[in-house]
Amino acid sequence: MKYMMAKVLYGAVGILLAAACICTGEKKLSQTDRQIYEKACSLEQEMEMLGFSGFSVRDYRVRYYDGDCDYVIAPSADTYTVTREKPKLDTFAGTIVKVGKEYQIVLPTYEKFKNFFAALDTAGSLQQQKEAGETVFALDSYSKETQATVIWHEAFHAWQQENGLDQAYALGQENREAIIKKYVDKNSVQKKAFTEEMKYLQNAYESTDMEIKKKQIKKALELQKKREVALSDKVSAAEGFLQNLEGSARYVECAAYRKLAGDEVWKKQFLQAFSYADGSGKYYDMGMYKCMLLDQCLPGWQTQFKTTPDLDGLLLKCVG
Repeated sequence: MKYMMAKVLYGAVGILLAAACICTGEKKLSQTDRQIYEKACSLEQEMEMLGFSGFSVRDYRVRYYDGDCDYVIAPSADTYTVTREKPKLDTFAGTIVKVGKEYQIVLPTYEKFKNFFAALDTAGSLQQQKEAGETVFALDSYSKETQATVIWHEAFHAWQQENGLDQAYALGQENREAIIKKYVDKNSVQKKAFTEEMKYLQNAYESTDMEIKKKQIKKALELQKKREVALSDKVSAAEGFLQNLEGSARYVECAAYRKLAGDEVWKKQFLQAFSYADGSGKYYDMGMYKCMLLDQCLPGWQTQFKTTPDLDGLLLKCVG
C-alpha cells in the first residue's frame, strides 16, 4: 500500500456512526449509483466463469446508504427496482446485513464515499489508517469501477454466509483485527515468516515454469505450517478466516476489477510488491494470491471450495 491513503472497509471492519437516521425529503438514488450497480451486473456472465456454484451478484439486494436513507435495489429478471427505506446500518463500510432470511449488501453512495475520503484527509486521519495496516485504496484511485467491485466482494461474503463457510473459523465475540495486531504483528519471528511466505507466493504466481511454480508454492506452504504450529488456536482461527474468506472475496473483487479497468490498471492496484503492514489487510492479499495460484494449478478448484474452504489444503493437491 502506498502514499496518501483512505480506508475501504470490508466485512465487519468499519466505522459505525452513532446516530440513527430518518428518511426525509424527496430524494432519489443518483444516476451515478445506478450506473455503478449496472456496471457490476454487466459482469455477471463473465464472473460466472469463475466457477463458484450458485454465486450471482443479482441474487442479493443492494442497500445504498447516503447518510439519511437506504436506497434498496431489488433485482428482477433483466431489470431492477429502487425503494427508499430507513437505514439498516449507520455505516460507511462495505458490508452485508441479514434482513429477515436473506443477506443484503450495504455500501455508501458514491458521493458519500468520496466525501468520506475528503473528510479523512481534512481530519489528518490518513496516516493513522496507513499505520493501522487496514485495507486501503489511494485517494485518487477510488473510482466507479472500484465501487462496482466492492459490490462483488460483499456479494461473495453473502454467498459464503449462505453456505456456512464462516462456521469453520468461529471466534465468538473476539475481534480478529485485535488478535492479529497483538499476536502476529508484535512477533518479529511471525512477521519475518509471513513476509517470506508472501514473497514465495508472489514469485510462484509470476513464474511461467510450472515446476518452479510448484516448488515456490511448496516453500510457502511449509512456512505457513511452521507459523501455524507456533500460534494458538484462537490466532489460527483468525488467520484462517481472513485468509480463506476475506482472501477469496478479495480474489472475486480482483477479478471484477480486472475486467472493468483492464490489465495495466489492475496490476498497479492488486499486484504490488509485498510490504508488511500491521492489521488484517495482508491476509486479504495472501488469500487472493492463493486463489490465483489455484487458477493456474488446479482449474475448477472453486467447486471444492464450497465444502472445504481451505486454500492451503487445495494448494497441497497441486504440489503433492
